[in-house]
Amino acid sequence: SYIMLMKTKENAGIERAMLSHTFSSGIFTAQDFSAFNTYHTLFDLNIENFQNSIQEDIKIEFEKILKSASMKEMKELHGLIDNKMIKNELLSRMKALAGYGGLIHDFKNYVLRGDEKYRERFELKYKKLSILISEYRGLKSTNQEIKLLNTVQTTFKEYKDNLIDVTRTKDKLEVTDIDKLVKVDDLPAITALYKLSSSVLGVDAEHWFDIATVWINKLLYIENKFADNLLVEINKNNDEIERVLNILIVFISILIIVVILLSVMFTRDILYKLQALQDGLISFLDYVSKRKEKFNLLKVSGNDELSSITKTLNDSMKQTANYIEDEIARTREKDQKILHKLEFASRAKSDFLANMSHEIRTPLNGIIGFVDILCKDEIDPKKQEKLKIVKESGNSLLSIINDILDFSKIESGKLLIEKTPFNISEVFTHVVELFFAKAKEKNITIKFSIDEKIPKQTLGDSTRIKQVFSNLLSNAIKFADADSDIIVKIEYLEDTNELFCEVIDNGIGIPPDRIKGIFNPFEQEDSSTTRKYGGTGLGLSITNVLIKMMGGRIGVSSELGVGSKFYFTIPLFEVNEEVEKDEIIEVNPKQLSGTILIAEDNKTNQMLLSILLDELELDYFVVSDGVEAVNAVKKDKYDLILMDENMPNLNGSMATEVIRKLENTKNDTKNIPIIAVTANALKGDREKFIESGMNDYLSKPIDADKLKIMIQKYLSS
Repeated sequence: SYIMLMKTKENAGIERAMLSHTFSSGIFTAQDFSAFNTYHTLFDLNIENFQNSIQEDIKIEFEKILKSASMKEMKELHGLIDNKMIKNELLSRMKALAGYGGLIHDFKNYVLRGDEKYRERFELKYKKLSILISEYRGLKSTNQEIKLLNTVQTTFKEYKDNLIDVTRTKDKLEVTDIDKLVKVDDLPAITALYKLSSSVLGVDAEHWFDIATVWINKLLYIENKFADNLLVEINKNNDEIERVLNILIVFISILIIVVILLSVMFTRDILYKLQALQDGLISFLDYVSKRKEKFNLLKVSGNDELSSITKTLNDSMKQTANYIEDEIARTREKDQKILHKLEFASRAKSDFLANMSHEIRTPLNGIIGFVDILCKDEIDPKKQEKLKIVKESGNSLLSIINDILDFSKIESGKLLIEKTPFNISEVFTHVVELFFAKAKEKNITIKFSIDEKIPKQTLGDSTRIKQVFSNLLSNAIKFADADSDIIVKIEYLEDTNELFCEVIDNGIGIPPDRIKGIFNPFEQEDSSTTRKYGGTGLGLSITNVLIKMMGGRIGVSSELGVGSKFYFTIPLFEVNEEVEKDEIIEVNPKQLSGTILIAEDNKTNQMLLSILLDELELDYFVVSDGVEAVNAVKKDKYDLILMDENMPNLNGSMATEVIRKLENTKNDTKNIPIIAVTANALKGDREKFIESGMNDYLSKPIDADKLKIMIQKYLSS
């Protein structure tokens, strides 16, 4: 209350000074209009706060002021100023439409050049001007103002009529006709607009001076009396306030120390285990690709989720290594049955890689999710930097897993190319924008140009085109020298109806004897490249396959120590369908209501989902398998279910089928929406879940924003 009072006195003081200056000068200026309106509004708001808190004797004085003639006069002045401010704004917009580059400019360009875009611009600006004039007429105005406004409207109506005549007879116009048209006199309209501005700005202040002085003095009396009473109350409670503040300071200090200790322990352990997982995967891929004769098992101990997945990964790698060695030994025989078994071994390897990526996604969901939450809450820059390292390591591991998954799809023939309409210019522009921050870390400038002739709507797989371009741009930034430029050119080859993309860097380059194998699986310049720059060596191999599947071709030219140029072409199929833009949805917790059932066996993911639902202020109940989920639905009513797939006793799909049967038995008119939240990310998984009775699908690691949008879709009140 004391702070509010001081702010009110400050605003009132500024207003008194402003009024004194204005009244002494005799007229209001445009700047005075704005200042008076701002401070008067602030003062009115604080007067409302006064009414809720002032004592009885002050309230009596205050009510006298509210009922006084001086207050009524001040409100009239405020209304007058509001009216003139609106007029001033309308006139400013009219001047902008009529001035340089406005209606007259477009009219003359159309008459002289015959370009339709100038006629369209004139039509649009004329409509806007007509609306502004109509709005001005609706305000209280003098006869002189109405007369000037009619002059503006008549002048530009003449331009409008001339434009219609030109449109009808533009092929028959002679040079003399064109000369007469471009010399149409616009001076009356411009002069009228400036006269209107002059009439709006002047307000005689002599009438208001005495009224304002009385009003301000009365308010000043109320302020001082209220301040005296309030200071007495504050002094009485000062000791108690100081004691409470001291307790809060001690509590906050202890809390900060605890948070610092926990964050240091947490980030150090996660960094170590994430690095171990990444090193283990790269070592195993080297072995699978025959670049190394053996691989190193992971050395991580503990009982948490990361340690558990590490032990499982060790066992899986040992079993797979033994299996691959046995299969390779049998290939020495040329019997047809042995060759058949080798094909099976290749499929088994692909299935193993896909399953392994699924198993790692589950703990990664917890890691990336909790790191995002910690980043939002942390304000210490040093801790934010450590959390950023954890997040980048997690995303790096996720990128490796996604490469493995795509590679396994390619080997098993399950990767398909979609054909849907999209805006190809927006796809390339969006990818470049995403990489600006990454390039800035090395002080690299991305020089991006795109051909304006590229068709706006094309038919193809926008996701795979984005993946191909992202891979090439990411590699360019990774291998380019610091403080250098990367050139990106997107062109349209009209002769062959193809898109041409070129990415040029001046980085480490590629030796001539390595260029031929650069698009082979697991290939990089040499084994040290993997250690220095990271990655699996699958990116360019996948890129090569995707471009060929889209009917295109890819190439590279490079010079060691100078830089590299990667380029590709793909056919363009122009369509006339309108591309639907993604709707940006803002999630507001106040718009959501309901109770959610979380069916998830992993404790880390249970905790992560609980935190995300707490942020949305939603009620929820957690179960650990499909049987418990079914029993929970039998017992209570839920508005939404977040269902994991791989759970003990009863998996998510089977639990969903049981729940749908229960709903049919009860003859429920509305089924419970069920969203699959799972690490299963293979082609066809989404369709499988929908077929089992689920409504939607979200893959792990969970994108918090996508989850919130999906929840709002089903729980909007």
